[in-house]
Amino acid sequence: MVASYLDNLAPPPAHESIRNVVAAHRAELDDCLFGSAVHSDGRVVVRFHVSATGVAADAEVALDELDDPMLSDCLVKSLLSLSYSREGGAETEVVYPIVIQSGAIQYPEEAHE
Repeated sequence: MVASYLDNLAPPPAHESIRNVVAAHRAELDDCLFGSAVHSDGRVVVRFHVSATGVAADAEVALDELDDPMLSDCLVKSLLSLSYSREGGAETEVVYPIVIQSGAIQYPEEAHE
C-alpha cells in the first residue's frame, strides 16, 4: 500500500489534520534542510503512526531519494516531536512525503511536478 503514496506530493486527504500540524511547524523541517549538504531535488518519505492521543511513534524512512541519512534522521525526529490532533481517536499510519525542490521544502499547497 505504501507504493501508491510514493508518487504523490502530499499525504492523502484523510490526513489533512497531519498536513496542518506539519505546516504550522515548517521552521523545524526547514532547519533540517538548512543544516544538510543537499543540493538536489528529491523526496524523503517518512512512515509513522499517530496514536489515539496524537502522539507520533514508530517512524521510519520509507524512501530517501536524496541519500542523506543526516537529513532523513532530522526530518524523522522533527515529525516525531510534533503533537497531532486526532479527531475520531483511532491510531493511524501516516506516510508523509517531504518534497525538496530548488533547495527548499515544498509544502503540499506549494508542491508541483
